[in-house]
Amino acid sequence: MEGEEHDDVGRLRAGVRSREAELERRLAEWVRVPGILGVPEHSQDLLRSANWLAGEFREVGFPVVEVLPTGESHAVYAEWCNDAGAPTVLVYSHHDVREVKPENWAMTAPFEPVLREGRLYGRGSSDAKGQILAHFEGLRAHLQETGTPKINLKFLIEGEEEGGSPHLAKAAGGQRRTVRRRPGPLFRHPPLARPAPGRLCQPARHAQRAPGGVRARAGRAQRRRVR
Repeated sequence: MEGEEHDDVGRLRAGVRSREAELERRLAEWVRVPGILGVPEHSQDLLRSANWLAGEFREVGFPVVEVLPTGESHAVYAEWCNDAGAPTVLVYSHHDVREVKPENWAMTAPFEPVLREGRLYGRGSSDAKGQILAHFEGLRAHLQETGTPKINLKFLIEGEEEGGSPHLAKAAGGQRRTVRRRPGPLFRHPPLARPAPGRLCQPARHAQRAPGGVRARAGRAQRRRVR
C-alpha cells in the first residue's frame, strides 16, 4: 500500500513538473494585470483580475463560478461538489495587491514579471497569485489521475484583502448555504481567525516554492523581502 501511495505521489509531481513552463506563462500573464486596491484608476484592473481567475476556474472544470461585486473590487467564488456526504475543502485567498512604491522596484518593473534564477519577480507573484495557481496545479495533477475530485471543493478569492476585507463577510454570507455544506479543512491566506489545530494550511506570505521548482517572490525585486 505504501509503495502504491509513493507511486501516486510521484506521478502527481511529474504531472506538475511537466507543466512548469505553462505555469510560469500563466502566472506572468496574471501578474501583468495591475489589480491595485485603493487606486480608482485601477478599478477596472481589479475586475479584469477577477475575470481572469474566473476563466481559470472554468477551464479547470468547475461547474459553478461567480464573480461577485464587493465594494471597490470583485471576489470570485467557485465550487465543485459531487457528493453531499464527502468532506468539503474551502480555500480562501485574494487577488488584489497594494499600491506600488517605485523605490522598491529599481531593478524590475512591478507588473512586468521577470524570471531570474528560478524566481518570478512581479507584484503579487506570491502574495497571493502564485499561491492560488499552486492550488490549481495540484488539482490539475489530481484530475489527470482521477478525472473528478474525490472531495467537495469551494474557493472564495476576494479582491479587498489589502484594504482589510471590509466586504468579505457579506460575500461569504451570500454563499452561506453552500459554504457550510459539511465541515472540512480550510486553506486560507491570510488567517481570518484563530484556527482549530489541524484545520488550517496557511501558505508563506513572502516567497513560496511553486510546483515545478519555480519560486515566486512578492514585494521588491531585490534581496530584501517585503510583503
